Amino acid sequence: MTDLSQTKMPERGFYEHVERPGDAPLGVRTVEFLNLAHSKDGPTLAIYRPLDPEMPVYKAGKRWDYKPLEEFLERYQLVTGLIHNQQLAKLRDKLYAD
Repeated sequence: MTDLSQTKMPERGFYEHVERPGDAPLGVRTVEFLNLAHSKDGPTLAIYRPLDPEMPVYKAGKRWDYKPLEEFLERYQLVTGLIHNQQLAKLRDKLYAD
């Protein structure tokens, strides 16, 4: 079992894939990190939802997705710019309005 006391909680917020093209439209390869899930026998999981309506998990019913935390942190980086975060929040509110 994962030692929860040793698991650092990532900051909640928007994360962009490290390979996201700089000129990609808003939301492409972008997710909102929501929380962690712990498994008795497996790795700690990062729970997130996509801001890219072309992602299969969004198309399947606006569902949330998960990855092992270590893999998530290797593939995604936190969005830190205030204006960019505000734009992503508006996009999230539009995508998940219902």
